Amino acid sequence: MISENSTIWEEEPSFYCSDGTKLAVKLRFSKRAKRRRINLSPREGLEVVYPATGEHPKPAQFLEEQRQWIERAVKRTELQRQALEASRRQGLPRWIDFEILAERWRIDYQPSASLNIRIGRPVLLKQDLAKSTYSLPLSGNVEDQRLCRLALQRFVLARARAQLPRSAHAVLSEIGQKPSEIRVKRRKHTWGTCSSIGVITLDARALLLPRELAREIILHEAAHLKVPNHSAEFYRELYSYPGASEENEKTLKRAAALIPAWFEDTE
Repeated sequence: MISENSTIWEEEPSFYCSDGTKLAVKLRFSKRAKRRRINLSPREGLEVVYPATGEHPKPAQFLEEQRQWIERAVKRTELQRQALEASRRQGLPRWIDFEILAERWRIDYQPSASLNIRIGRPVLLKQDLAKSTYSLPLSGNVEDQRLCRLALQRFVLARARAQLPRSAHAVLSEIGQKPSEIRVKRRKHTWGTCSSIGVITLDARALLLPRELAREIILHEAAHLKVPNHSAEFYRELYSYPGASEENEKTLKRAAALIPAWFEDTE
């Protein structure tokens, strides 16, 4: 058995799939977790989450009990993993598109003597009815890809928090919905949530998705304002909204593969 203070906490195990694939395992204790659970993502790998209190089975025992689920999840996320690796090989972006905002950003990497990265003042390059195009200067130690990634992540998160609620309100006004609040956070496993008091929380990654998928996330959470579960009634409500579709819902389940590695990687 292990607890939050167990010495085995320092020794994170590995898990081997039936085909020999090795998965690194991260262990985490959470004060919010009510029961132990497993998360698997191409970015973070296999994670075992334990409640912060109480005694729990050793990770190897729990992982073996969940083998069938883990191996199915590995197959389901294989395309996402391949897309993430391909994105990593592409390196840092020259352009970033925020389709839901109708914006395109050219990233200008400007080397200087500074050891850090400074995000400069954006410059509007072109504006028309379809799209606004900007340049974003990044100056400093631009040879350090990690520093550049972190700077770009800060930029995207700030842009999402500043502009995504406004775009979401515009989408919701089309269907006559008005949540009590719209928040933006950097999430791990869901594109959005809707609370019992009508607060919609959107994942900042939605800013990097194609416009129709970002709208689908907003419409999905809007439907939860009326129907809190995923019943047949919920999907009838959702698909009554212009632009919402079963095809978009299916695509969203695989849409993590569309998020570039420079935004996902923190190391």
